Amino acid sequence: MKLLTKTISKSLPPALKAYRPEKSKVGHFKSSLNEYIGHIDSKETEENLKTHLMSFLKPAYTPTYTIEQYGDVDFVIRKGGKGTPPAVLFEVKREANKADMIRKDDINRKAMHELILYFMRERKSGNTDIQHLIICTEFEFYVFEASIFEREFYRNAAFRKDFEAWAAGQKSDKTTEFFYREIAAKFLESKGTELEAAYFDLRVYSSKLNAGVESKEIVKLYKILGPYFLINKELANDSNSLNKAFYDELLHLIGLEERKAGTKRVIGRLKGSKRNEGALLENAISQIVTSR
Repeated sequence: MKLLTKTISKSLPPALKAYRPEKSKVGHFKSSLNEYIGHIDSKETEENLKTHLMSFLKPAYTPTYTIEQYGDVDFVIRKGGKGTPPAVLFEVKREANKADMIRKDDINRKAMHELILYFMRERKSGNTDIQHLIICTEFEFYVFEASIFEREFYRNAAFRKDFEAWAAGQKSDKTTEFFYREIAAKFLESKGTELEAAYFDLRVYSSKLNAGVESKEIVKLYKILGPYFLINKELANDSNSLNKAFYDELLHLIGLEERKAGTKRVIGRLKGSKRNEGALLENAISQIVTSR
């Protein structure tokens, strides 16, 4: 099984690409990122790294969502408070741990074996809320959509049968090392398909932060690591979204309406309307400005 990496730009859905986050939120994110990079110490343990990673991500998720360690999983993001199903699973490796960490040209490593096991356990327990799975070091991030793991692993009858037999103690060894070596590794080796993942390296952004440069790339990074992408929070709930009643009234003022045409929504002239759209638009804008 091979890995196909995508840029952040190619990974973000169109609506999220068009979304303009509040400058204050991006500012807080930049501060958190700068602080996180300042804490990185290659001599420290993976436990230390996990602590700093969670601290880096928490400001974008609290108080609505929960980020915490969870069983054997390094840490998770929950859509709600403690006890709600994990929506994002993280597997964290120090950059120095090259033997276990995946690479662009080799995903058949322990980090991937572990993430597959965590996903299969969650699905076996009935969790259908997983949105993304992430393998990362201090700097490098590989972000996988849960639908890929669902298709390639959970819905693969042979692999799922082997996993369930191992989980039930019906294999010659019950250890996780056996699952990694005899089941996950051999399955990855035998499959000729590709796994897609968004890939980015935080070192690319370090110089931009230190120079205080406002960058579209920083905004993209904020989007992919924030709740609108990782847990699919609805953009419609954001304060920047257009009020529907205001939108309909504005269309009416200029003699237009939005209506459904097949599977699409189109904007056209109000039935029976012979208004001068130019004059009405000018009048509508005048009313908006006056009311502010």
